[in-house]
Amino acid sequence: MRPPGNRAAVLVLFRSAELNGSLPAMRALLLLLAVLGVLALLRRMAGALFLLLGRAAEGVVARQSLEARAQRGDLTGVAEASAWRQQSRRRRRLALLTSGAWAALLVAPVFTSWTLVIYSACSLLWVLPPIRRRADLVT
Repeated sequence: MRPPGNRAAVLVLFRSAELNGSLPAMRALLLLLAVLGVLALLRRMAGALFLLLGRAAEGVVARQSLEARAQRGDLTGVAEASAWRQQSRRRRRLALLTSGAWAALLVAPVFTSWTLVIYSACSLLWVLPPIRRRADLVT
């Protein structure tokens, strides 16, 4: 679907850009930005997957700690370990959701007609800082 407006003016602008030779240069720039965007998405997804791996290891340690404290009969330790295990589950779920979101953002544009534009916009991820949650900074 095209945006409403004067189609003749859009066609004239398109043809004049094509005659001046700037359209291939712009397309090459867009392609370069799209490649950088895909690389930025892969980088963010790899970071999220490593975070997920760390959260999974944290869950294993929390579970083992809970079992060890339960065997000793340490009721206070069991309460602390179960709280730690719940927090570990929440963090693991969030890491899995984040990894899935990056994967979806990497795959979904392929099925649209705006593939180059979306991937080019993702090249901004190289300069934008990653979003950190307060809980990640504290612990």
